Amino acid sequence: MVCDNLRIAVVSFFAAGAVFGCGRADVPPAPPTTVVATLRAVDLDDKPLKGMIPIATRGANAFDEPLVRGEPSKIDGTSVLSIPSDQHLFLRMWDPVLKYFANNFYEIVPGARNIPATMTVTMVPGASLDMIVPALNATVDIMMIHPAEGPWWPARATSDAAGHVHFDAVPAGVYAVRVTAQSGGTADLGEVKLQPSGALDLGRVPLDREEPDGK
Repeated sequence: MVCDNLRIAVVSFFAAGAVFGCGRADVPPAPPTTVVATLRAVDLDDKPLKGMIPIATRGANAFDEPLVRGEPSKIDGTSVLSIPSDQHLFLRMWDPVLKYFANNFYEIVPGARNIPATMTVTMVPGASLDMIVPALNATVDIMMIHPAEGPWWPARATSDAAGHVHFDAVPAGVYAVRVTAQSGGTADLGEVKLQPSGALDLGRVPLDREEPDGK
């Protein structure tokens, strides 16, 4: 949904007139330097979630460093966030233990005044992802790429002596996934579907350059 100053994206995301008095035009009040936004975290059954942290980021992706953080949500799922009014920002909730991931965000443009009284963010249980790569005892990175929003979520793990890699906290959804072994080699997986609370095993993932065992 797109409004004048708000976009809600699902990831599965005024000028004041002159006031006259005393024979002169009064100077309109300066716009507020901050805007207070109320966010509410709910689960897939629309039940409030406690302990979720409201954040404002400059980028839409889920890994952009927060510019502003609020206090953990209360038992009713709500928390407030004071954001600068002169910046283009994206608001969502964040689970510090990575059990849940935000399924939508709110985009606020500079000068926004007409924002909803409460912005609801649906939090979806995360998933786990396993694979076997031809890079033993090596650092392995993945970048999950959302079809509409682009690069969305990075994760890092270490393969064992058999090349098995386990990522235990990634967002559910449909993504392209780029796999990179720090010892050398990459793979691009066109479509990976991760169910909420699901566990997906991709099996053996060939890399474009295989390193000798143990290197």
